[in-house]
Amino acid sequence: RFLGLLIFLLVRLVRSFSVAPICCHSPAAINTVESHSPVQLNMHSSAQMHKSEDISINGHVVLFPDGKREPLGPLEDIDALIFDCDGTLVDSMPMWLGIWKITCRTFGLTMTDDDFYRSAGRPIHQMLDDLCVAQQKHVDHAAFFQEKVRSLPQLMPLVRRIDPVVKIAHAARGRIPIALVSSGPTEMVRRLLRQCDLEPLFEGQVLICAEDTTKHKPDPEPFLLAAHRLGLRPERCRVYEDADA
Repeated sequence: RFLGLLIFLLVRLVRSFSVAPICCHSPAAINTVESHSPVQLNMHSSAQMHKSEDISINGHVVLFPDGKREPLGPLEDIDALIFDCDGTLVDSMPMWLGIWKITCRTFGLTMTDDDFYRSAGRPIHQMLDDLCVAQQKHVDHAAFFQEKVRSLPQLMPLVRRIDPVVKIAHAARGRIPIALVSSGPTEMVRRLLRQCDLEPLFEGQVLICAEDTTKHKPDPEPFLLAAHRLGLRPERCRVYEDADA
């Protein structure tokens, strides 16, 4: 009973926000959190959400409430959709995990899966700083990231679009504004979009990347800047995000 009460309170807490949190670190389930948030990717199994109809898309279990396969929910209270990139629009996590592990080994560092996913959404320089402090190592940042870039070509083919979320963006395009907010540098974000044929979808749309703000996720500054450039109040924007941002 206590566990049931705890779950109920957590659901009520999530519903108090207008953000549709998405967790795509591994094949996961998608479920609606509230009537105007059509999808939420989370770490629960489909067996735990047996009341919804489910299908499989690109290895992700997608659950639709009441069997309705609508990409967008009601938009009466929403004026724009803001999307994260890595882990939300594109499943880039396998690529980044591989690149980080390869580069860390080269520099005498160790990165576990837990280390990587715990840092999801944070700027890469902060990730490296945390590793160096935890493992009491000194690493030349410039050399580390140069080496990291060398692994990109061989692992970039691992990146795939996350179709359920992309479907939402396509459905919204032309109906309400869409924007993209990422902790990554602009060139890398565009490279990921190109890999998944998503660059045309966000052509001419608001794009907020690492160079655009002094503070980064989980600080709200990137999302607030996106809302400002959209000319909208933040509470009128729905955010799709995989990290605790």
